[in-house]
Amino acid sequence: MGDTAIVINIGTEDAQPIQKLTVFKNWTESDGAVRMQPLTIADESFTINDSISAPVTYATYQIKADGYAQADVAASTVGQTKVNLAVVLHKTNQSRSVTTIAKAGDDPVAGVKVDLWGDQQTSGTDGKVFWTNVTDGDRSLRWDPSGIGGNYQAGSKTVTVSASATSFEMQLVQTGDKDAAAVQNPATTPADQEVKQQLGSLGSMQLPAVDPEALNLSKTAYQGYYTSAQVKMYIGDLFIDEMVSVEWGVQENSVPLFGYCSRLADAYAEGRSLIQGQILINYTAPWYLGITLQNHKDKAPDVGKQDDDPEIEPLAALILQGKPIDNAGDFTPDQWAKVYARVDQLKSAGVSFSISGADSSPAVYKRVKFNIVLEFGDPARKNRRMLRDCKLISCNQVVDQSGNNVFESYGFIARDAI
Repeated sequence: MGDTAIVINIGTEDAQPIQKLTVFKNWTESDGAVRMQPLTIADESFTINDSISAPVTYATYQIKADGYAQADVAASTVGQTKVNLAVVLHKTNQSRSVTTIAKAGDDPVAGVKVDLWGDQQTSGTDGKVFWTNVTDGDRSLRWDPSGIGGNYQAGSKTVTVSASATSFEMQLVQTGDKDAAAVQNPATTPADQEVKQQLGSLGSMQLPAVDPEALNLSKTAYQGYYTSAQVKMYIGDLFIDEMVSVEWGVQENSVPLFGYCSRLADAYAEGRSLIQGQILINYTAPWYLGITLQNHKDKAPDVGKQDDDPEIEPLAALILQGKPIDNAGDFTPDQWAKVYARVDQLKSAGVSFSISGADSSPAVYKRVKFNIVLEFGDPARKNRRMLRDCKLISCNQVVDQSGNNVFESYGFIARDAI
């Protein structure tokens, strides 16, 4: 086997002249030794002319130029006397000068506050802002025209800075302007026209750019997150202090409707909806949850109920259960007087929260509908969810040798969630 000629033509993605081109040839000899050899490009055509001699059948060429990422080109000589290859060098990330211009229609707008990836400036009389040392890649561009009048909307978009993209336009839109989603080249049929209109609307949407410095919802309306330790579970007014976990989900069986010869669904009919979930509690006594449900069923909620203060009923229930009240200092003497008056009324009505001597039949057998209330965090925030008209459908006890607590698991279904 003789020599195989290797010809590699080198180009760049931006069609710019190449500076300081270096090429290294790597191959492995028959004895396993790895060799590397620098190659010299003889002319300005940026073409590698090389050869591979037997018994070497494979070589890799490492090609590098200033401002471009390294390219590795592999050449195999098996069954060939000449190999023609081509490679395009891609730009590496580098800092550039960028220009942004604010316009309303064809007119430049001055005084617009412009933010490019955390750097804020104000547009000049020509509507332009000049930025230096902007690195290639996706960058968030935001603008705020609130100080110039005209009832223009603030906006944002993500721009991609590269060798071919260093100037970006911000088109100011008046609040409620329907022409912002205008579609060019309308389709010939109503159905196609609707699709094009939707695509035009999608293209004109002002989507929020990704900016780590931007104020987001977690810093404004929603203060922090919750852990399981901050969640309380109630059945009616009864605090379930042995709750370990509760999970639930909604299954909505919507039915797709298809017209004659329709490939895609034309409408959706309402199907049946059901909530299913699971409650896991610590085992402390036989049929703990069943007794809770029986007390919930037997309770006389209208006997002297303090409708003017919603905190009275839960506090009275906790006292009847003998549970500690962690935030006792949050309530006034007048509230406590109402609480103990309510306790006396419930006791007189025969309501008892003691598990001793109570009905010990399995909770799943009881035909009792109940509401589950989950309270998240500070009660004063009233961050709550309610599962309405729940019914137990299964009961399991979990005992293992891991040293964990003994648990009871209850499956339930519910009618609705709010």
